[in-house]
Amino acid sequence: MPLLRILRPTLLILIGASVMLTLSMGLRQSLGIFLQPLTHDIHISVSDFTLALAVQNLAWGFLQPLAGAMTVRYGFRPIMMVGSAGQRMPKNGSSQRTPAAASG
Repeated sequence: MPLLRILRPTLLILIGASVMLTLSMGLRQSLGIFLQPLTHDIHISVSDFTLALAVQNLAWGFLQPLAGAMTVRYGFRPIMMVGSAGQRMPKNGSSQRTPAAASG
């Protein structure tokens, strides 16, 4: 019983952290469900798709310290505006490609 009395104040924090982790990791944990239909629809191999995800994750991880330092220096709003503009720009014309053009 003394252990339960010690853990009682932290129990709510642990439950909240578990729920938050489950919700935030949901996309990464469920990506396997969408892998086959997605690769079939955009006509690429599974290895190409997983390579693209790996490169994206590595770039995200490597650029986080740079983005944090720039946020401290320039502020949150300008960095978010630049990031939003960067996400809207098409990469190598990939947003204009059709499935027929991608396969041939």
